[in-house]
Amino acid sequence: MTLTERKRLTEHVSDRITELEKVFANDDPLAVKKQRQSDDAAADMDLTIQAPINDKIMQNHQQELALLKQSFTWLNSDHAGYCDQCGSEIPVARLMAALGSRLCLSCAETKNS
Repeated sequence: MTLTERKRLTEHVSDRITELEKVFANDDPLAVKKQRQSDDAAADMDLTIQAPINDKIMQNHQQELALLKQSFTWLNSDHAGYCDQCGSEIPVARLMAALGSRLCLSCAETKNS
């Protein structure tokens, strides 16, 4: 991976981390959301129904954020761009598409088989 590619990838990871942190900053607890909708029974019911889904989405975002922070550290190491399993170079296009990826495509396919 060239220095330019590493910089571009690091910026991409950093941008996604910023996006996720904004989501967390703007996510009000269910009670606060319901209080805003206290005069609308339908909206209150909708919030109640959506709560488990929203919780799962936020859990997924938290996992992604943790993975991206690890990737950020990895990108600043000597191992950046190389498969954790076989040591071959991971194409930058794969790293851009799957920001948390630390395996080359062959090793990822083998792992998922």
